[in-house]
Amino acid sequence: MLERQGQQAGVSCSPGDAAMPREGETRQPAIGFGHAPRFLIMLPPLRERREDIGLMLGSLLPKLRAPAVTIRSDAAYAPLQHEWPLNARELEQCMRTALALCRDDVVRG
Repeated sequence: MLERQGQQAGVSCSPGDAAMPREGETRQPAIGFGHAPRFLIMLPPLRERREDIGLMLGSLLPKLRAPAVTIRSDAAYAPLQHEWPLNARELEQCMRTALALCRDDVVRG
C-alpha cells in the first residue's frame, strides 16, 4: 500500500496479508519483525535557515562532480540574498546552471 503525505511517500507491505483496505481506508503497518517505524522530520524552509546554504553548497559540489571549482566571494553571497521559494531543489538547479556557465572552473557572481 502506498500512502502519500505532502511530498513524502511511504510503502508498507506484509507478505502474508491478503486483507486489503477498502477504498478510502488506510491500513496501519504492524510494528514488529521486518517492519521499521516511520517518522517525519519537519524542516523550516531554506529561506528561514540561510546559515545552512554554505553547507548545502559544499555538499552539492561533490555530488555534481565539481569538487575543484572555485566560487568567488561575490558569487558566494548571491545565494544568501535569494528567497528560495523552491527550497533545496532550486538551490541544486541554480548550482548546476552556475557550473555549466562557469569558465576556468571559477563561479563568478
